[in-house]
Amino acid sequence: MKNEDDSFAVEITVKPMTILVGIEEELTNALLTKIGELEEFPSDEEIIQMSFEEMFAIMSERVDEPTYSDESSAVTVHLHKNEENMYEIDEEDMLALDSLLFAVE
Repeated sequence: MKNEDDSFAVEITVKPMTILVGIEEELTNALLTKIGELEEFPSDEEIIQMSFEEMFAIMSERVDEPTYSDESSAVTVHLHKNEENMYEIDEEDMLALDSLLFAVE
């Protein structure tokens, strides 16, 4: 909807990606399994490295085949012209939109 000041209010409906749902449990289980297969307990540095490797593997798989929530949410964003005569979304609205993009539970 165009406003009198040439700005726009646009309602956006999103279904959040669920790539973060259950990730902590999946990562913990993967690390416990990997550590359990080792002959000696790893150093802190090795645990950190394994954590990054496992997180990368889990996230890569989830990003390759994303799933989305059945629930949708709507947010209204406001677009205003900036100094360069280009439309941009208010920072507050961008944060509100961003908070809807990824389900965590």
